Amino acid sequence: MTVRSYSTPASIAGFLFALSGVLIATSIFNTASSGIPLFYLALAIPLFRSFLPTLPHLTMKFDWVSGAPYLVIAAQAAALVLTTIAQVLWFSLPPGDEIIHLSARLMFLVYFAVCLRYMKGEIARATLIWTRRVLIVVFLYGVYQVPAKLLGWPLFLEWLRNNKSYSLYNFDEGGWISMVRATSIYAEPSHATVPMIAAILLNIYLPAGKLSKLLGWISIVLFTASGASRSMWLTVVSLAAMLLLVRFSIARSFLGVRRLAPLVVVILTFFLFPAWAFFAVESPHS
Repeated sequence: MTVRSYSTPASIAGFLFALSGVLIATSIFNTASSGIPLFYLALAIPLFRSFLPTLPHLTMKFDWVSGAPYLVIAAQAAALVLTTIAQVLWFSLPPGDEIIHLSARLMFLVYFAVCLRYMKGEIARATLIWTRRVLIVVFLYGVYQVPAKLLGWPLFLEWLRNNKSYSLYNFDEGGWISMVRATSIYAEPSHATVPMIAAILLNIYLPAGKLSKLLGWISIVLFTASGASRSMWLTVVSLAAMLLLVRFSIARSFLGVRRLAPLVVVILTFFLFPAWAFFAVESPHS
């Protein structure tokens, strides 16, 4: 399966989704102590309908039958808004700063809604292919970083680490141990944990040639090792254990009869997730 089998508009849209997702912590440009994240570019996808009204990939009719995920997104947005209002009223926080923070958090939900709406069919397949390819390049660059830092070689993708987007993404090349670590385009190795999970799943389930699969595993293993991130190591090991577990028929039957569990997790997350804001305000480290 290759991108050549898709029409050009679908491939271009897929590449845009993939790139904006992989570079989600990179700013288009920075101003003062914050910036405009690159993934905001994906929000331009709906605008294409105005310029290309006959493009079939972007003019699909909305299916209200599959609208349940949008209700969950709306509920999460409402929870964030209510939490922000409570913070401002309860803790007398500056409304201006909290509105900026709220807007940044809501944009993740808007981005997800755009992906959910337009990442379908050929665009979805192209997105998965491009995401895997971009992640391999990103991880291989991270592996290259280690000898480059030690030997003074050029670091040509460091400009992608301009992570003033959320002000919390600070450069941390040493981290918890005093050694040169691979960070790739991320401010800290642990920030690559979710992209690593995506890369592993894509390399397992996405059709690709043997050499391409091998390159994918090489980039994943070497970057995970050279990143020296505890959270990434634990996550990768946990994922590997889970994937190994579901290969046994007894485990599959055990999990299959408990389909209510994922729903319970989602509901608990919905109600408990906003609570972090109140603990953060009271924390002496916030």
